Amino acid sequence: MHQEKADLLQDIYSLTPLQEGILYHHMVDIDSTNYISQDVFLIDDKADEQCIKKSLHFLGQKHSALRTNIIYEKISKPRQIVFKNREIEYEKIDLAVFDEKEQDEKLKKLLKEDLIRRFDLQRDALLRIKYVILSRKKIMVWTLHHILLDGWSSSLLVADFMRYYKELKIGESEAKIASDLENEKNTRAEFGDYVNWIIEQDEEKAVEYWRQLTKDYEHISEIRPMIKPKKTDNQVERVELFLSEKLTQKLSELAKRHNVTISNISEAAWGIVLQKYTKTDDVIFGKVVSGREAPLNGIEKMVGLCINTIPVRVKSDREMSVEDLIESQKEQALDSKNYEYLSLAKIQNSTNQKSELIKTLYVFENYYKDDVNIKADENSISMTLVKTQNQTNYMLTVNVAIREKKLRLAIKYDPNMFCKDEVIGILEHYKKTLEVMLLVPQIKADEIELIMEEERNKILGEFNDTQVEYPKDKTVIDLFEEQVQRTPNNIAVIYDESKITYAELNQKSNQLARKLRELGVKPNDFVAILSERSIEMMIGLYGIMKAGGAYVPIDPGFPVERIQYMLEDCKAKAVLVYKAEIDTKLPVIYLCDKEIYTGESKNLQKVNKPEDLIYCIYTSGTTGKPKGVPVRYCNVISLLLWYKDRFRITEKERVILITSLNFDLTQRSIFSPHLAGATLFACGNGREYDVWKITDYISKMNISMLSCAASMFYSLLYINEQNGFQKLKSLRKLFLGGEALLYVKIENFLKNHPDIKITNVYGATEDSGCVTSYTISEIDENHSIVPIGKPISNKKIFIFDGNKMCGIGVVGEICICGEGVTNGYLNYSKLTVEKFVKNPYGEDMMYRTGDLGRWLPDGNIECLGRLDEQVKIRGIRIELGEIESMLRKIEHVKDCAVIAREVKDGDTAIYAYIVSEQEISVSEVRDTLGKSLPNYMIPTFIGQIETIPITRNGKLDRQSLPELALKSEKEYIEPRTKDEITVVDVIEKVLGLEKIGMNDDIFEFGANSINIMLIVNRLNQIGCKVNIKTILKSKSVYEIVRGLNKGMKIKYRTM
Repeated sequence: MHQEKADLLQDIYSLTPLQEGILYHHMVDIDSTNYISQDVFLIDDKADEQCIKKSLHFLGQKHSALRTNIIYEKISKPRQIVFKNREIEYEKIDLAVFDEKEQDEKLKKLLKEDLIRRFDLQRDALLRIKYVILSRKKIMVWTLHHILLDGWSSSLLVADFMRYYKELKIGESEAKIASDLENEKNTRAEFGDYVNWIIEQDEEKAVEYWRQLTKDYEHISEIRPMIKPKKTDNQVERVELFLSEKLTQKLSELAKRHNVTISNISEAAWGIVLQKYTKTDDVIFGKVVSGREAPLNGIEKMVGLCINTIPVRVKSDREMSVEDLIESQKEQALDSKNYEYLSLAKIQNSTNQKSELIKTLYVFENYYKDDVNIKADENSISMTLVKTQNQTNYMLTVNVAIREKKLRLAIKYDPNMFCKDEVIGILEHYKKTLEVMLLVPQIKADEIELIMEEERNKILGEFNDTQVEYPKDKTVIDLFEEQVQRTPNNIAVIYDESKITYAELNQKSNQLARKLRELGVKPNDFVAILSERSIEMMIGLYGIMKAGGAYVPIDPGFPVERIQYMLEDCKAKAVLVYKAEIDTKLPVIYLCDKEIYTGESKNLQKVNKPEDLIYCIYTSGTTGKPKGVPVRYCNVISLLLWYKDRFRITEKERVILITSLNFDLTQRSIFSPHLAGATLFACGNGREYDVWKITDYISKMNISMLSCAASMFYSLLYINEQNGFQKLKSLRKLFLGGEALLYVKIENFLKNHPDIKITNVYGATEDSGCVTSYTISEIDENHSIVPIGKPISNKKIFIFDGNKMCGIGVVGEICICGEGVTNGYLNYSKLTVEKFVKNPYGEDMMYRTGDLGRWLPDGNIECLGRLDEQVKIRGIRIELGEIESMLRKIEHVKDCAVIAREVKDGDTAIYAYIVSEQEISVSEVRDTLGKSLPNYMIPTFIGQIETIPITRNGKLDRQSLPELALKSEKEYIEPRTKDEITVVDVIEKVLGLEKIGMNDDIFEFGANSINIMLIVNRLNQIGCKVNIKTILKSKSVYEIVRGLNKGMKIKYRTM
């Protein structure tokens, strides 16, 4: 540095870790207004400008931070340089010459331009003042960069400015003020001393403390925005509420009684709010600390960036009272105080969550800048803060302060992320939490209910106003036979080249029903049906119901052991079979047997009442065995009629059926169209697994309505995107369910075909399959996950945290009431008592789904995952406990853990971890599981580990479970022929693999129903007309290629 420049400098020193972090963000986004604060003060009309300017001069002389720049270019490490002399940037602006309307407009423009002007950290004075004269008032605008100053410091600056102003006004000489100023500087530490103190602290010890504090923390404590607001230029807005003076006094008394600070209590309260909004008992948020604990003389009067952000962990259990929680937070605060000096970046790096550790910020303001309104006499200058602009990197910042004997609660938020009403709701819940804590400090934290009375009334009334009349005395057969009378000659079902009218379907099912009655089938008896989608399947369903029985759908592809268990569990009276094989002692009726369809074909005498069973669907169970859910006619009639009427299904509808009969939505996909006289197109014979064939069938048959899992529809869109989805243009009504629906996946399709209505449906087998619906529109581009909608006719939804109703935005368990709720599980009385409980707001029963969700302000619901270990993969419900139970039965398996993880493209894969003293063969594990579990439940990733990691609470430590790679146990055989190389290349790209051999089974490498379709699609694109069944039957890549070569030689298109 040149000597003449060096002579201008007072000091050079390093940056604090926090300053380094701010500098990093500044360099990454130099145009951002983050870390820039703009305060607008209303001042005296008679303010003396000369005194203002001189006061600012003395302010700059007193505080070295105001004479500092940050240099970072052309040097090895950033430094802050302090000049001996530097004036604060000052500008006088007279707007009084304009009319009042124009003054307001120009002032808004001035403030905006001043903010977006930003700062050059290396050259600019980092505090600038504007003195603005208006016709009716005068204001001062203080704009500063937080790399040099924190909120505490800016409060000190305002107080010093007012002091110098008053001294000048009463005639104090400038020389005296300057002399006092120098004396004061000599008796206190400078900011450079604080920087040196930070550098001298024990970093390793601090890192270890924060590592231990955050150990076993598994979450990200984030309040997710509900509805994306309209875009605004504002980068931060603020809402506030006040606790009454009486309750604020109680707060002080509670703090005194427990020897804690008011901040300790309000921190605990914010922790409870976060727990409720994230449905966990363990949360972390950031807290701004003053940083003024350093043993430096006069540090409380030091101007500089002393603050730091540290994590606060609030962890409670069901037995912990509010008082216990406050004590716990006090101890944590005292322990953390010793290590507050460590930068947030280094704290975060010591945790699993890294930069995601902190999502909300808490600030307790024990300085008074925003409450300055002092006017002792005519020589003082009054300053009232009327506006502040101060943005951070956090979407939500909670500010707590005592103002005029009342506790002020405020939240600063990003208005481009949160709506104002949404933030007010969060703030009201925070206020209520504090009120409950103060009025009933002995209450358990878990028992605090986050709901306002207005919200409760809205949920019980408007959100659940679903009552609709319908014929409660009817069964499906009653309604079906009435439809047969209206449209006897309409085509009821088409399967390949075959079709059947409503009259013929009715007659044949009558004939089958008589055969079943001869076997002794009566009301509430179960009859199993193993069939692919076909006309015969439809005859079987109606035949069972007409006989008086209830059908039990069983997928013919299930393992023999699973099928046998289901038949025994439901005590089936008979089994109906079409294109399937079964070994059983039960009476078996083959639906292709023409002898069945002889004899009397008139309608039978009705034997069923609405309370009788219509079907029983088996779902995955935690015990290692599937569990049956018997459903009654009275559970489904309202649903079927709502479905038909709400979506205007008419006899002209052409409905494709591609989902399995043991999938919830298949029941309404069959019966609602048939109650309208529509035509059902049964997509079977392997076509239902082939997206190309489904697409061609939709186009060829001019299909207008489709119901399926969201992931299946994504696959249809994937292969049709290049041609603008032309082959799907006949579709008019789409019903997607079974899993979270992502708008981004369907956005292009909606834009190309805006007339097509896509409805997201949600339900559970235990509630007859559908309880909410939501029709998608363009506004859903604001939702990362499309809402599941509002309760449908005669259904009600409540969201509970334990036994407490949740307010809008608060996450809890989705609970269902209404006509659809069944009586429980077959032969699982203990689980029935646990999951089916009395409705606290009615006389009926309520089903606790185990699904997490929250109300949105418009009455729609967002589904946010599960409470337990149940997952849904490609629309199918899977209990991970059932897989674990089967793994434990395998010889030499000592222990195991099964989890689900998201993999590429939003898909979910099952991971199994096995502990054994002997080396376990992955292939043998798969083969053993395959004897009792369906293919979709066999883990994609299986690995052997030494021990199952657990947390200090004895729970599975998911974060410590290693990633598992897909690897073959077989000898690698390299592809050699052109066909082999082509097929291997396609498989590797679709499955994301680096190397797969000819001898490898692709199902051991993550192949599933969805990506198999993609493999077929890509092989088709290069000219190979491959049948999906070829891949499904193949045990190796070699067999896939051999299957192609049996009559389908690969042809290469000329590009």
